[in-house]
Amino acid sequence: MTRASAFPNVQAMLEKALPETRHRSAYQAVDGSHTIKGVMATAGMGQQAVYELLERCTSMGLMERDEKGKACRLFDLKDFGLLVGQPGTDCQPRSNVKDGGQIA
Repeated sequence: MTRASAFPNVQAMLEKALPETRHRSAYQAVDGSHTIKGVMATAGMGQQAVYELLERCTSMGLMERDEKGKACRLFDLKDFGLLVGQPGTDCQPRSNVKDGGQIA
């Protein structure tokens, strides 16, 4: 499947996994430049809720974990129009994350 043909499927998965603004803000913040506390503050979510979101997104193939178990999002929600007017939209896409910059 080409990247362009997968776009609608990925968008549908993102919408299903991230139904609320706070979920989308948290997902976008998991880009390697934020700590868990930073993700919690950006999204207005508790620690357990953030960890549950990380697990859900990882199991759905929307995030990946490195060999140390650190998570990082695979998609930039701005590319799918899912961050319009939401906080936390200034995150860098994964391709700009330096080694070791991912969060647990």
